[in-house]
Amino acid sequence: MTYRKLFSFIIIFTLISCSNFNTRPPKKNINSVISTPIFGWFDGSCFATKEGKLIPGMDIFVVELGGEQNVSSAKIIGPDNVQICRSLSIERRKQNQSEGLEFYQVEFEPKQSIGLAIGIVGNKPKFSIVDGMVLSDFNDDGFVERFTLCATSEGISFDIWNSIPYEKDPIWSGYYYLGYDVERNCP
Repeated sequence: MTYRKLFSFIIIFTLISCSNFNTRPPKKNINSVISTPIFGWFDGSCFATKEGKLIPGMDIFVVELGGEQNVSSAKIIGPDNVQICRSLSIERRKQNQSEGLEFYQVEFEPKQSIGLAIGIVGNKPKFSIVDGMVLSDFNDDGFVERFTLCATSEGISFDIWNSIPYEKDPIWSGYYYLGYDVERNCP
């Protein structure tokens, strides 16, 4: 074997052994395709939002409401149905769908169950919990967002505020029709 052939063999062997055989592109965070946050509300493992293009695997930042607030996360599994989603039951479906909502089944991480909550799809925001309330500046506008729910005469109002709640208009509001009278506690 000549030196030239040996040298060529060594170069080729070195190039092959140093190359990366992983031809798959790096795993992309599917939430990073969302340029502005998408908001919605939860009733158990049912997530309702006006956005109809959410895909399985998307992460949701969850603000648990009722009593002391807490945070958790969930992943979209797929479209929801009447067997799982109470907001799509016979007495609630027509009114909740008339609000222009899409419904998704989710799985919580770690596996848990929650009641009523607000969800944010997009990049996970920074947050803190102060005096039992979740505070976040998820849109980087310099104002701290606060999360509330209250009862109307026949449903639940979910709101996100960038000021003291109920002093100005919320930056987002969602409504869950329950189909029966409840005691109103919204200001």
